[in-house]
Amino acid sequence: MVVVPVESSKIFVSSELNKIVEELVSYNSNLIIFGLPNSGKSTLVKRVCSFDPRFKTLEHEEVLSAEDNKRLLRKCRKLWCVGHQYPTQNQNVSADYLQWFVAGMGLDIGKWAIIRILLI
Repeated sequence: MVVVPVESSKIFVSSELNKIVEELVSYNSNLIIFGLPNSGKSTLVKRVCSFDPRFKTLEHEEVLSAEDNKRLLRKCRKLWCVGHQYPTQNQNVSADYLQWFVAGMGLDIGKWAIIRILLI
């Protein structure tokens, strides 16, 4: 599993965003993007999904509950790209903690790349 830091400010610069997206899709892995509110999570998720049709997001699904989300994410017919707020609303949580958090969601951490959006 890979943990990738991304500066929030680069998400809002088109040329930088394209470079980030190209790198992320090259992992050929499901992507879970952690960020604080207004950090660019949705922008990054939408760009990944529009750039590479192999990726889809939960916004494409009618989901009723957190359990439905988890059940869908375990079915990896396509590659998922999803945004999630940092646990405890702290961008400084360790990579180990994020891996533990993803595993706690019932996801196979070997199939997911963790993207950390950092406000610098």
